[in-house]
Amino acid sequence: TENYPGFKNVFNYLRDMKRYFLTFFVILCGLGLQAQLDTVLLSKNIYTAEDSMMALFKRKDWKAYADYMNPTIIELMGGKEQFVKTMQELKILDEVDVQVHKKGKILELAKMEKEYQCIVETFMQMQVTGMLVSGSSYDIGISTDGKTWTFFRIEESVTPDQIKQLLPNLNSNFKLPKAQRAMG
Repeated sequence: TENYPGFKNVFNYLRDMKRYFLTFFVILCGLGLQAQLDTVLLSKNIYTAEDSMMALFKRKDWKAYADYMNPTIIELMGGKEQFVKTMQELKILDEVDVQVHKKGKILELAKMEKEYQCIVETFMQMQVTGMLVSGSSYDIGISTDGKTWTFFRIEESVTPDQIKQLLPNLNSNFKLPKAQRAMG
């Protein structure tokens, strides 16, 4: 290397570039890992909220169940007290026996300006007035902190336009699936 003085400069330059590249790579991987950790934590919180909501439904604890309902639904029903009263008065709910409730996939998950949003799939089998009903359903979940979630059930009779009207801040890229139920 003494016969080639420029070689030493090139070698030092490459060594420095290697150090910068490794630093950049570590930072980049760290950011990617953080995003994966965030997604895992969000998913865990979504599934926990869904499980809690279903447990409250089975117990018919409508006051606590209302805490998992999207505020728009609660508002449309006249507030939390009216929501609870309506749920208590729906006699058909006394004849609902949820036999199977399984978590499906989180089909969509997005961080919006002021909130997280998701679409969650669930599978259920239940007896309603002696008839077996089974199928998949979908909930739109919304959270301001990623920890506590409220849900809006996508019913078969509700159109995507109606959902967008009720939830105007919903991510426009979300594909809204239709619930699928079979009776018999």
